[in-house]
Amino acid sequence: MRPRLAIIFLCLSIFANAQENNRTYNSEVTLTAGLYAPLTQNNGSDLLLTLSYGHFFYNGLGYTAGIQYVPSVVNVNDILGFPVAVAFRTGYKDASERFESVAGNAARSARINGGDNQNTLANALLGLFNQTQFYLGVTPGYIFGESTKVGWSKTGKLSHDEFWTERKSPLYLSLDGGIAFNCSIWRIDLRLQPAVHYWLTNNLVTHASVVDEISGPLSDRTSTPRWFFSLSGGLSFRF
Repeated sequence: MRPRLAIIFLCLSIFANAQENNRTYNSEVTLTAGLYAPLTQNNGSDLLLTLSYGHFFYNGLGYTAGIQYVPSVVNVNDILGFPVAVAFRTGYKDASERFESVAGNAARSARINGGDNQNTLANALLGLFNQTQFYLGVTPGYIFGESTKVGWSKTGKLSHDEFWTERKSPLYLSLDGGIAFNCSIWRIDLRLQPAVHYWLTNNLVTHASVVDEISGPLSDRTSTPRWFFSLSGGLSFRF
């Protein structure tokens, strides 16, 4: 475990020599990529690409606005959104504070986890992030894809299951909340950003039907996914 912590401390030393005072840079441009997936259904996940601009005032409050693209959500293609949010970012931790944070997290995790190296290393790495941002906002957008074609699987000699997603409306609006962890090197932030999204509009309806090949549909189960989770990583440039 000690060699791993030594590597972390060495990285911090390199970061310290390359940094300026990040608190003087109140604007930022951020590019992230990650996963976007429904929380309530097993419909897989897809890529999320986001480009955004943010501005923060000296009390930590600020705003962000941008554009995002998701190739597919619940089997419906091409979702374009325009997220806007109010945000707050914490004070900036300099290199010495990060040294203390890494050492404190590692020691505390070692006591709690009884020498579990993976947990201790993970908690120590959290100390590398020197600033945190919180945000809450909305994303209006447009779904360019149409309802998906019917997919099916054979369940018996004269029956099969059918699956498809119905796009009811192309215009959507989601409520978003998330947190961003930043690790700064000069004016560049390495960013990790988890978030949750609640679709306020009723856009997508999934169908799962049992069909008798002689008499027709026997049942149709429907659901409307509204809760989604995203996990993105990327770079932010402050100016």
